[in-house]
Amino acid sequence: MSTAGVTIDALVERFNESQQTLQQAAEKLNSIALAEDGAQSAAHAVDAAASALRDLAAQLGESTAGLAQAQESARQLLEQSREILESSEIAALREDVAAMRTDMVAYVTQTAQRLDTNESRVTAILDELNNLIGERLEGSESRVAAKLDELNALAAQLAEERGARAAAEKRLSDALSVLSDKQKRRANL
Repeated sequence: MSTAGVTIDALVERFNESQQTLQQAAEKLNSIALAEDGAQSAAHAVDAAASALRDLAAQLGESTAGLAQAQESARQLLEQSREILESSEIAALREDVAAMRTDMVAYVTQTAQRLDTNESRVTAILDELNNLIGERLEGSESRVAAKLDELNALAAQLAEERGARAAAEKRLSDALSVLSDKQKRRANL
């Protein structure tokens, strides 16, 4: 029995080892099958991603073509706007406004100078009147009356020139407003 016992024990042990080896082989085959399923899923995912990428590339191609067309339209619009701005009518209008602005500035400057001169004359007459009153000379009343008349005439002239200056400033302001509006409209083209 010992021979038969050793042999049976060895066979049982070998049978157990074979069973473990078969179990390990089954597990490896199962792992390979799972890996193959994973590889197939990954291949399907890659195919789906490639298809989505092709679709996106096609869409981007269409969008790029649309953007190129929009850019060309914008370029043409800007070119037309430049041509309009350079047209003789706009150039003439621009020159007229510049000339008007120059004339108005010159007029306002001249009016301010005249006002300064008249104010100096008024101050001088007032100083003379003060001297006449202070001296109380004979016959000074007629000279005082003449100086008062001159002073009243200068005051009236000064008021008239101030009104003219205000009107000139108003015309300049209106002209600048018109120019600003035209520039805004031109910018909106």
